[in-house]
Amino acid sequence: MARCMPHDEMAAEIGRRFEEFKISGGLSIDGALVELFASRGGTFTILKKVPSGLSCIVDFGVGWRSVTPPEAEATGHQGGPADSIDSY
Repeated sequence: MARCMPHDEMAAEIGRRFEEFKISGGLSIDGALVELFASRGGTFTILKKVPSGLSCIVDFGVGWRSVTPPEAEATGHQGGPADSIDSY
């Protein structure tokens, strides 16, 4: 798999090959979208998408686990500023 390709193609390829799906994301200081894809089995891929629409693999691995932040446990809210990240 190429390290960079159009975002929609990259997301589809990660889903097809590794059964990983986007679980979170946010904007980096340089204006790029950083997304975390993970599988139920614990594999993960981190992508960086630039405004042109090209996404590149930043890192990948095994053993990913999600953790609920303490403040989310207290309030029951699990969202935040990145709730609308898909609009990027």
